[in-house]
Amino acid sequence: MSNVLAHSAIDLENVVDHEEDIAALARMIRFAQNSAEDLRLESTVYCLKMAMQALYQQVKAEAIDPLAVPEKFDVLPARH
Repeated sequence: MSNVLAHSAIDLENVVDHEEDIAALARMIRFAQNSAEDLRLESTVYCLKMAMQALYQQVKAEAIDPLAVPEKFDVLPARH
């Protein structure tokens, strides 16, 4: 059981890298979502919106300071 907790805990030494990884993942999801919207792939857009919501929930669950996480997690559109 303690092994599971060790893997789910935030490694404070790598918080900056983790935040950069989350931001990069959010940008990739948003780029894919914008591309899917341009191609009118409605089911793909829906899945990517769900992915963004799951990412938001993960960020909120891992937040050291819950007040630092915005109520609505939405990155700027990455139009190509």
